[in-house]
Amino acid sequence: MIVPEGYQKLKALPEDPEGCITYGKQTEQALCMVSFFQINPAEAMDFNGKEDLIHGIHRTVAENQALIEVDSGKLISGKPFIYSVIKTQREEGMQYFLLMHIKWYDSVIAVSGYFDEYGISGQRDAAVYELYSRENSDFSQDDWFQDPYDSTLPPGFKMNLSEQAKFDEYFPEHPLSQCRQFIEFIKKNY
Repeated sequence: MIVPEGYQKLKALPEDPEGCITYGKQTEQALCMVSFFQINPAEAMDFNGKEDLIHGIHRTVAENQALIEVDSGKLISGKPFIYSVIKTQREEGMQYFLLMHIKWYDSVIAVSGYFDEYGISGQRDAAVYELYSRENSDFSQDDWFQDPYDSTLPPGFKMNLSEQAKFDEYFPEHPLSQCRQFIEFIKKNY
């Protein structure tokens, strides 16, 4: 497996799926752990079911979870992929979970990644919130939390504006930026 620079292969754990290969990386703001393993094609997400995946996630996320993004398409090799990124609020800070399925000849490779806040948390949120507040005097908490796919969802824990991809370049070591960098690496190298 090829992975982005900075990742190191980790020892398999007893609970890992058979044939699982795991890599880890730490930045000043993130702990990253990504595993690759083969799954039964019947258990794979529908590679053409992006909208169904979004609706399914909306129906099943816990109160402390929010949908960040879902995408599907083809890797540089032409192999189909689909993935989701969900955040979970934990005592230690945010965790971003990536689940990606890649059609690999007659099988499916699952990529499962955990990207956790590490060190001082909330810096990205605070900086971007300040930016929006300065630009708009009427800016409020209601404006801050928005689902990326459905503006009609009731109030609750959702993606916040700082988690938009356009801010990744300003916070490259943030766990969500690291997650998206990993996704882009997979798209361009497989």
